[in-house]
Parts: sequence; structure tokens; C-alpha cells
Amino acid sequence: MASATAVLLGLDAFFDLWSAHRGSDYQLAQLLAYIAELPSAAVLATLSWYALP
Repeated sequence: MASATAVLLGLDAFFDLWSAHRGSDYQLAQLLAYIAELPSAAVLATLSWYALP
């Protein structure tokens, strides 16, 4: 479950950055991707890796 959520967070960050226009929308997408989504995805991917039997 954590690995699927990590993948979805990574894809969400990618599509947010890809679809944002220049200016404040793109800066907000970058801020949320680099501060919230990608670190959360990394934590969840690490958690799922260490949860393997």
C-alpha cells in the first residue's frame, strides 16, 4: 500500500509540474512537489522497502 501511494505521489508531482503554466502556478507546483509530494514519496518508498519480509 505504501509503495502504491509513493508511486501516485510521484506521478502527481510530475503531472502538476507538467501541466502548470508559467508564473505563480508553476512556482506553487514546484513548491508543493519539492517540499511535500516528493519527500513523502521517498519516505513511503523507503518504508515499503524495509517492510518487505
